[in-house]
Amino acid sequence: MATTRQIGSAKGTFRFSPANPTIEASDLSTNGEFKFTVTINIKDHSGQPAAGEKVKFSVPTLPSWLSMPDVLGITNANGNVTLTVRGRVTGDSENGYVNFTLVNSNTPERNGSGMIAFTGKPASGMKRLFLF
Repeated sequence: MATTRQIGSAKGTFRFSPANPTIEASDLSTNGEFKFTVTINIKDHSGQPAAGEKVKFSVPTLPSWLSMPDVLGITNANGNVTLTVRGRVTGDSENGYVNFTLVNSNTPERNGSGMIAFTGKPASGMKRLFLF
């Protein structure tokens, strides 16, 4: 999960890692909870760190089997923010991944997107999640 994704233009860059987090079903808690972190770095058009940028992690279309609230953060003086994303798998699913977005509300042209992959067999006592 050390992948870094970059989206940029003449107006700056938006980097985040991991680009596509993976949730291993056997690592879910017995009630289906999980968490992961997304580290974001934003630079302005001159390549300098962009402090005070508001970033929101969200899943625009949540499937019925997943609960995951939006997470908000603001970049520090180095243009960095780390968001801790928490969620819960609440039942069976039909798909192996969920798309997410990272939206910079200060500078909308500096946004990002990726997907969360759900893999593996669920731990004992959980409903079947799904397999690829």
